Amino acid sequence: MTRRGLIYLAAAVWCIAGVNVVHMGFVTWRALDNPLHPLLFVCAVVTLVAFGAMFLRLTAKNIRRIGSFPQSKNPFWKFMSLKSYLIMAFMISFGVVLRNFTSTPRTFIAAFYVGLGSALFAAGVAYLFPRGEG
Repeated sequence: MTRRGLIYLAAAVWCIAGVNVVHMGFVTWRALDNPLHPLLFVCAVVTLVAFGAMFLRLTAKNIRRIGSFPQSKNPFWKFMSLKSYLIMAFMISFGVVLRNFTSTPRTFIAAFYVGLGSALFAAGVAYLFPRGEG
């Protein structure tokens, strides 16, 4: 896969993950007793800003990493580093545990997932519009 193809694949994976996480957040949000509570919106935005900043740095770093590959063709799995795969596995596992095996309030799940998913989606879009990287 070309370097550009790896970047497009990374964009797709991040965007799809973001849409899935936002969907889980909205499903939880709609089921809340008071879905219009202002604190939910504040928490979602704070989560978006915090994770968005972190994910955008990771996106820029990954674009540079892919751009530095000496070969023009690479295996598709190189769209992420090993460290990124491990972080992704941890985040998925943590999410499953958080939703299914803890007494975490549904209000937290709703706001956190909407913010986190939005940040993931924004990072995916950032792959398509790099700022001078790679």
